[in-house]
Amino acid sequence: MNFYKISKIVIALVSIIAVGTLIGILSYGDEAIEVALADGEALPSVDWMMFVAYAVFFIITGFVLFSVVKNVLANTNSLKETLIGLGAFLLVLIVSYALSGGDTVKYYENKIEVSESTSQMVGAGLVSLYILSFISIAVMAWSGVVKIFKK
Repeated sequence: MNFYKISKIVIALVSIIAVGTLIGILSYGDEAIEVALADGEALPSVDWMMFVAYAVFFIITGFVLFSVVKNVLANTNSLKETLIGLGAFLLVLIVSYALSGGDTVKYYENKIEVSESTSQMVGAGLVSLYILSFISIAVMAWSGVVKIFKK
């Protein structure tokens, strides 16, 4: 069996399980789920749906990583481009971390103090989001302008 057939079988099995747990959740109704959660009880179908969501996440992540590694190793020319892209992404993360500053104000989340380094990491994540968003919008705009003038 090749990778495509195996992935189709796994997707079909996970889809059947997901549909079954969704039907189980819908059969309880919203009010029953809210009452159970308020009482601190867990519903088996909700637990199964969370398990299915985690399983799907890890399966998809595994398939994507396998495909990427397989394609990069098969085509060594793309390895250089991949490393350049990875380096550029790491550069954006480093610049974002350098630009963001830790907040000295004490924050509490679920009675746990948020440290200055955690605050700086959150800031770095936001700054990198802004930088990458700006870059993607600029590239899309540039692509549109180039297409207009090529006609």
